[in-house]
Formats: sequence, C-alpha cells, structure tokens
Amino acid sequence: MTQLEAAGFEVRDVEAIREHYALTLRRWVANLERSWAQAVRLTSPGRARVWRLYMAASALSFERNRIGVNQILAVRTPRAGPRAFRCAPASGAAEGDRRRLKAATTRTSPSAPPGGGRGRSVSARRCAACSATRP
Repeated sequence: MTQLEAAGFEVRDVEAIREHYALTLRRWVANLERSWAQAVRLTSPGRARVWRLYMAASALSFERNRIGVNQILAVRTPRAGPRAFRCAPASGAAEGDRRRLKAATTRTSPSAPPGGGRGRSVSARRCAACSATRP
C-alpha cells in the first residue's frame, strides 16, 4: 500500500479473499480435469499436469492459511488536492460515473471464470454525509 500511496493513489478498501480464492482454484482444477483431453491437445501432458498440481497445491495452501491474497481498491488523487467529491452519481450522471460506481460495489463471484464474469454485491456501508450506499 505504501507503493500505491507513493505513486499518488489513495487506498479506499482492502479485502482479504483467501477463502474465495481457494474455492476458485478448486473450480479451476475441476474445469481442467473435465476438459483434460482438450488441455493436453492444446499444450502437452506435462504442462497440463504442472498446472493441475500448481492450482491444487495453491488451493490447499489458501485453505490452510499458509498463503493469502488481498484485493485493494485505490483511486488516483490529484496533487493539487481533492476534487469535489460526489458520494453517488446524480440521476443524470454520465455513463462513466455509473460504471465506476458499479465497479466499486460489485465483486466477481468465486464461480466466475478468470478475467471476469457476473458480479455479486458485497456488504455495503452507508455514507454518513449523504446516506449513499458505499462498498
């Protein structure tokens, strides 16, 4: 986080997702095993075995709390000071504002494929200043 802040970012949220990542890895291993013939055809038997072993061992390490992973939400802050802050987009907000708000209030479910998928809401808090729901 120190490096993010030194680069001009403000850390807004940190979430430990160790248990979720263990489940994700288990599902990836199951997907690989279901598509084993295709994986071997696209790579090689050795490479497919290495990935299966790597993902299964990593899942076990996450489950036993030997390794962890954190998701960090950070925003770039201007050097001249903070811009006017709106807690929630107005009803006529630009599409970009709506996308940023959605990105800040959803997380990818553990069963989603790598690189994205359908999001699910996470627990939220109310802003004391405007009563907007924030992640």
